[in-house]
Amino acid sequence: MSPNSKEKIPRRKHHKSRYGCLECKKRHRKCDETRPICVNCGSIGLQCSFSSNRPILPASRNNTITTTQTPEQSHSSTSPTPELPDLSTERYSLVHLELLNHFQTHVLKSLGLEKMSEITALTMNEAFATPFLMDQLLAISAAHKSTLPDTGRQKYYRTEATRLQTRALAQFNETPATMSAENPMPIFLYSTFLGQHVLYDTLHQISSHAGDMEALLDKMAQCLSIHHGIAQIAGHSWEELVPRLPSDFEAHKERHCETTDLANNPDSECYGLMQLLRKTQMDESSIHACCTAVERLQQLINAQESGINLVQEWPVRVPNDFINLVKQGRPESLAVLAHYSVLLHQARDSWVIGNAGGFLIQLICSHLGENWAAWLEWPLSCISST
Repeated sequence: MSPNSKEKIPRRKHHKSRYGCLECKKRHRKCDETRPICVNCGSIGLQCSFSSNRPILPASRNNTITTTQTPEQSHSSTSPTPELPDLSTERYSLVHLELLNHFQTHVLKSLGLEKMSEITALTMNEAFATPFLMDQLLAISAAHKSTLPDTGRQKYYRTEATRLQTRALAQFNETPATMSAENPMPIFLYSTFLGQHVLYDTLHQISSHAGDMEALLDKMAQCLSIHHGIAQIAGHSWEELVPRLPSDFEAHKERHCETTDLANNPDSECYGLMQLLRKTQMDESSIHACCTAVERLQQLINAQESGINLVQEWPVRVPNDFINLVKQGRPESLAVLAHYSVLLHQARDSWVIGNAGGFLIQLICSHLGENWAAWLEWPLSCISST
């Protein structure tokens, strides 16, 4: 056809969704109308208008969990509107049975839980009685399958992981307040697996967004905030949880409970960083927050282990003031983050982590420049030697 031809090319037909979200309408996409976040918005990280309108949530509810909030609850006795069952009572399909089988046969092993038989059995028993926990297990299973090249359906599983995580969040937000008091175990387990899923999402985005430092810091701070919320959930119910926690889980946690000043040992990996922090021009509260984060990092380094469980423990234990410093982009906090990234680098064989550790160290070094070379000496030496 010549450039001057007047023959018109047929336009692709757009299937409108009468009740779709505003973002899908603006982008001329057919909306599947999943609430509180449709699949289209969830898969590419857009702010879905359904999540802001919230017609399915009680009007009096505050501080509900979204993908950008910490997992803390503020329960309401208000009855849910009729729309909620469309989300929470959706039938499980054969795909979900496949994901459940994959979780039990592959995901537990990949998360280092295959030898912790008691916690595994407890998780499955609670999941069969708690829909939001089951959905989160299926979500992290779908996320794992999205990393397997032999499936040929990576995009499908990524979308399904987002959808299941969103559905789990919506159901969790509607959990009666009495549940956390009567049986805190499902909430504790849900928060733990949500944290692992959020860590995967964060590190996956870090690995694929080279150069966008502001976005990476925002994403990392969000991940730390969610893990901080997990710690608060566990803390509120710890006395009720301890009697029910299996012995293998307790033994795993007790290995990292040292409280001595390990980072002040001249032979420790974080000794140089600790000395620099004590000489910085930050205010005392900021120095204390960074030093606390470093001390807890040194405890994990001394464990001489690697893996997702060790990596996830540090975000749970850092103080909230440190998270705020990361949000602000304070160089001192980024130097601490670079040291934490060494743990990520050592666990790079995990599908949750990948090459994010080395990438984050290099990105922070490039961002801070040569004036901060002394602060980053140990992280750089670790990635150059492996």
